[in-house]
Amino acid sequence: ARRRLETSPPTSPAQTFIMARPNFVLILTDDMGSGDLPCVPGGDPAVVCGGTASFGHPYAHMPHLAALQRDGARFTAAYTLGLTCSPSRNAWLTGRMPAEMNVGVEGLPHPPVSEMLRAAGYATAHFGKWNIGKTATAIDTSKNIAAGTYGFDVIDEKGWPNGTAPRRSRLEGRYCVRGVDHSDRTWYGRDGGYFDLAVSWLYEVAKPPFYMDVWAMTPHRPVPMFPPRSEAINHVAPRATRPRTRAMPWLGDRFRDRFSAEGFDRHLFPAGMQRRFDDHARLGAAGYKAKVKHSAQPGGSKARVLQRYNTSLADGMATYLGEMYGLDVHIGRLLAALDETRVRDNTVVLFSSDHGPEQTRENELGSTGPGRGGKQSAFEGGIRLPYIIRWPGRIPPGYVDSTSLIGNVDWAPTIARLARLPDSSTPRFDGVSVARRWKGSAGDRSGGALFVWCLHGHKVAIRGPRGLKAFAWAERTFGLGGRNGKRRTVVSSCLRPSALYDVDVDPGERSADANLTHSPTGALLPRLARLHALLQAATWSDVHVARLGMGARPPICGRKKLE
Repeated sequence: ARRRLETSPPTSPAQTFIMARPNFVLILTDDMGSGDLPCVPGGDPAVVCGGTASFGHPYAHMPHLAALQRDGARFTAAYTLGLTCSPSRNAWLTGRMPAEMNVGVEGLPHPPVSEMLRAAGYATAHFGKWNIGKTATAIDTSKNIAAGTYGFDVIDEKGWPNGTAPRRSRLEGRYCVRGVDHSDRTWYGRDGGYFDLAVSWLYEVAKPPFYMDVWAMTPHRPVPMFPPRSEAINHVAPRATRPRTRAMPWLGDRFRDRFSAEGFDRHLFPAGMQRRFDDHARLGAAGYKAKVKHSAQPGGSKARVLQRYNTSLADGMATYLGEMYGLDVHIGRLLAALDETRVRDNTVVLFSSDHGPEQTRENELGSTGPGRGGKQSAFEGGIRLPYIIRWPGRIPPGYVDSTSLIGNVDWAPTIARLARLPDSSTPRFDGVSVARRWKGSAGDRSGGALFVWCLHGHKVAIRGPRGLKAFAWAERTFGLGGRNGKRRTVVSSCLRPSALYDVDVDPGERSADANLTHSPTGALLPRLARLHALLQAATWSDVHVARLGMGARPPICGRKKLE
């Protein structure tokens, strides 16, 4: 499960012991796939180039994220507990299982870790996408948020101390602070303004210990649809998606040039991406719109609308990879600022996403690796995350962990523990501290914790240790009760599994165990018994109890058949 990508001399305890509380930087992308990070030649099978079960992208060029991976650890069994943007970000900040709906104007239902850290003396800042409520209007963006919300001293352009805010008029995706060659006319993506602010805050304001969110919009829809360099002079794309400077070289051209010279080989990607490629090629050739109705499969997402494609698959992939390369450039600037301000050695940097990739529009070609499905789906493609963690001297560099279960609900309790926050100041978390796992220690999640997703209706997805994953229905029996005997009440409830998978062996979830609802026999009995034991040992969150009305330890329907 773990294999070093390169050897490095061991570090003594005396060298790694740091008295100061660590700083924390959380970099989130928006709709990035678990297979979008660069592959590693000759590395762990989970990220090797060209592997049929690999979470490494065969064409991605992200040198700064590749360096971050060499200096830190990568986890390929990391999960989000929210199927869309708002619930996922809720889980990142609060460490609680999110309700499957947008947070809205009311705000987070539980105190965020940023608030706790600020009360403990941390400087705090948030840059980029918001989507976590407390807005004055229905438009949930950070432009509508006052400094001080959720304990953030600075939010984008608000809350800067006098004389320190960078001079800028709007977010244009261009450099505006230190180390900039203004003769460089390359457009480095729509998140440049947010990273400008983050870098400036590190140089001018931040003093350890600090906590900083940098939440990018890339590669959320719409992925800009720019023509090749040869057509740039006559470019007439919609104004909202067009850089203001004409004849500007596009980031996707480096990939178009490569595909022109070497060709684009779709078969280098695992099976999880082949259906997506088929959709692109089929609709591009036919030139029509198609609606795919709600899937009847256990992890089915909402209806997908696949629009008419005007580009080849290679050109669409080049555009997508150009966007990701531009994001990598900005991440490199942020990491360089940590080095230059001499806080690198005591700063925990986590790079991840909110959930899996969108797969409904042109150029949305985020890779799910071998996983099936995408955003809004509880299949592996929708809930597995790219996940790289770096903490020099504490986290061994250059290893890949493909077995340890980690969730975005674990971020808040882990950094609360590392910041040495007193128990009296921290609420109950649904997640657990995974600091030991970050540092290379193996083992299952403590306390019987498991991951549960509430889907449409009374359907749930459950992910346990050792590859066990199940989809099930909450089956309830009703009766009449209440003072007048006419109120419909739940008499009994249980979970009836509809599909069982071993996602360690079958991450594409193509071989579900059948005959679960009637007479399970043979090899299924031990697995169902294992699922039952898992549910009995685990304590479900308040959200799941309220949604399903089943209590904290739901039984499996037909338990007697398992004995």
